[in-house]
Amino acid sequence: MAETSVVDNNCASSRDPDTGSLVWSPELEVCLFHAMIGHKPVGVNRHFHMICIRDKFSQNIGRQVPSKVLWDHLNTFYDIQALNESEVLPFPNTEWPFSLPEEIRAMRERKDELATWEGREGREGVERRKRGRPSGSTGTSSNPSSPGSVGGTTVVKRKR
Repeated sequence: MAETSVVDNNCASSRDPDTGSLVWSPELEVCLFHAMIGHKPVGVNRHFHMICIRDKFSQNIGRQVPSKVLWDHLNTFYDIQALNESEVLPFPNTEWPFSLPEEIRAMRERKDELATWEGREGREGVERRKRGRPSGSTGTSSNPSSPGSVGGTTVVKRKR
């Protein structure tokens, strides 16, 4: 069945003259249900389906309607929360206990210690240490676990 993109005269929107909000007539509700054909606003993808419903509905009535208005009106017909809970997931969603590998935890602890140490010493102490380096030092290190190396490769720091 092909979808039409023409404004349906039966779905002409009516507004409340006082508030300017949408007044739900039986014709508008039929337009909403027509817009819902092929889209189920429950489950994991409910918000994506609601965007499609909103676009079709807005196109049919000839004016933009916020998704919140549609959610609120659907909540008067259905218990959307219960439908969401009863929806079967299209993929397995089992929870497994997780912890970071020991190497990652050790790197994070070293980083935290370094940040604490630099914070206590202040910026002046770090600058003093840089200037106090022997003239033959280029900032390289042969130790793969030292801060001057990354993943076993040596990083050369330029002096300014």
